[in-house]
Amino acid sequence: MQYLKACVKESFRLLYPISGVMRVLPCDVVLSNYHIPAGVQILLANALTCQQNFHDPLTYLPERWLRSEDGHLDDVIPKHAVLPFGYGPRNCIGRRFSKQELYHTTVKVRA
Repeated sequence: MQYLKACVKESFRLLYPISGVMRVLPCDVVLSNYHIPAGVQILLANALTCQQNFHDPLTYLPERWLRSEDGHLDDVIPKHAVLPFGYGPRNCIGRRFSKQELYHTTVKVRA
């Protein structure tokens, strides 16, 4: 089951299901020395993040998501690198159901 979950994460990393997460800033923010005023819509381009933060980003390698025997990931994977269902209080309400169906369907197709 752990390898199946790693395969799904790697698939989401390579073929990101959405272009990103859109948010409207409630207050002024400075990001990378750029002043962004309140009320501006920003798009978190997660597909771009997935390519910049991984070693050999164009290779399908589910093993990068598996933990070693001591419980650590071999590669340093940023916490918010792959967010196909969003994050925080506004994440997808059907995330758990969707993942469960995805795993179940994949196992049934394989069997």
